[in-house]
Amino acid sequence: MSLFSEDLIFVHPQCLDKDHCLKKMVTFLEERGYIDASKDFLQKVMEREEAMSTGIGYGIAIPHGRSKSVHDLKILVYILDKAIDFESIDRQPVRIIFLFAIPEEGKEKYMPVLGAVSQFLRNSDNRNNLTSATSPSEVLLLLQEIKIGSN
Repeated sequence: MSLFSEDLIFVHPQCLDKDHCLKKMVTFLEERGYIDASKDFLQKVMEREEAMSTGIGYGIAIPHGRSKSVHDLKILVYILDKAIDFESIDRQPVRIIFLFAIPEEGKEKYMPVLGAVSQFLRNSDNRNNLTSATSPSEVLLLLQEIKIGSN
């Protein structure tokens, strides 16, 4: 099973702000059948954001939530054309968003994936390549460099 798929990668989607972007991402997951109840999952994501922003710095946000409405671990990727305020720890706007949809009992699988994605994003060349990408297939090619254990 591949960690990323082209149908879950969007280059230059329109997002007005953090809330609009998260709602749009969660709605997409429900419309495609990756989650059952967008309202429940969105609530989990927003609760996590209220506890502490998932804007980790360097123009990156990794919002996430665990919910019974999530079937399998999925990662929805947005590469924004225009950066938005995500209340990041470095107070810089965000252009790269990785939304993790995690099944309720998915913590043991999710943590190594989060670590590998975070490690990949620490590299400024990787971030620059992502924000320079012009298509989902180009982003997917870049993300295939991320290796998680036996995946």
